Amino acid sequence: MPKPAITVPRTYSVRDVADMTGKHAITIYKAAERGAIPSRMYGRSRRFTEGDVDEILSKGWKTSAKATT
Repeated sequence: MPKPAITVPRTYSVRDVADMTGKHAITIYKAAERGAIPSRMYGRSRRFTEGDVDEILSKGWKTSAKATT
C-alpha cells in the first residue's frame, strides 16, 4: 500500500504578491517588514502563504493598476 504524499503548503514571493495586488514589490516588502500584512521569513527570503495572500487581498490591498511615476 503506497504511503500518502506529504503536502507542502504553497508560498508566494514578494514579487508574486505585488503582481496579485497591483502594488510595487517594495511597498509589499516594507508593509510586511513593519507588520501591516502577514508574512513568514524562510532564511533571508520573505514568503507569503495562501492564507496570508487571502488576508492581504481581503484587506483591500488589490488595486486596478500599478502607479506610474
